[in-house]
Amino acid sequence: FLNMVIVTILSVLFAIVVCQQCPKHGETRIADPNNNCRYLLCREGKGRWYTCPQGKIFSESDQCCVWPRKSSSDNKQSKNSANAQKSKNSNSGNYKKQNSGS
Repeated sequence: FLNMVIVTILSVLFAIVVCQQCPKHGETRIADPNNNCRYLLCREGKGRWYTCPQGKIFSESDQCCVWPRKSSSDNKQSKNSANAQKSKNSNSGNYKKQNSGS
């Protein structure tokens, strides 16, 4: 019985914290400050925690899970190099998957 009471209290406290973090209107995702693989999906003031697929991290600026090297927190030089390469591409960034050697 005591375990059920503790779980209920913790659930209520967790819900209060989630409600305080989520805006009342609209949809957004908020990074977990303690775990870069988790984020809070907020919809109309209600939130639910999600975990990124293995190997990916949540990027708050991109609002999705990304591979660590594609995170907006990468250094500017890597971004600038990628943008320069993209602008040189003759198909305007519409990349095709390449075969891996057959």
